[in-house]
Amino acid sequence: MILAIQLLPLCLLIGLLASGRAGPLGACAAALAATLPAAWIAQGAMLPPGQGAGLDAATGLGRLLVRETMEAAWLALVPLGILAGGLLFHQAVGRISARHGFVPPGEQLFTAAFLLGPFSESVTGFGVGMVFAIGAVRRAGVQGAPAAAIAALALMLVPWGGLGPGTAVGAALAGLSGQAIA
Repeated sequence: MILAIQLLPLCLLIGLLASGRAGPLGACAAALAATLPAAWIAQGAMLPPGQGAGLDAATGLGRLLVRETMEAAWLALVPLGILAGGLLFHQAVGRISARHGFVPPGEQLFTAAFLLGPFSESVTGFGVGMVFAIGAVRRAGVQGAPAAAIAALALMLVPWGGLGPGTAVGAALAGLSGQAIA
């Protein structure tokens, strides 16, 4: 029974997103709200017999929420710093590009796939390089699957980038060096 209640937030999130009744923000908020009853029941189940309900469980839940919120905030500092740095880099590159006027599309594609994307991927990670690269590729006039394919090159050039680990595993399985398969 407890497991079913603990699965409720995930099922709610998937259901809301799959049905289209809520956007990502609303679905996540509803799923987070649904975790409170599950946490309260789980907290009550962890208390000694005779103390599973009422004020003890509510007090324990409050302590649990405060402790976990503080831990989550601490763990979120690094990804938030990385994303903030990536967004700052994106703004700086956008302003520099706007000042210089027209650049030939071939040069824009080369810059996006082999300079801008890999650099931002090496600085931020998490596939962010492809996000910057695909924006630059789309500004060069390439859309759809070709734009995604060109932007994916940004992830392959950084060994710890979004495609780096997969490229390394694929190279090992194929019996080739990482450079040869890339």
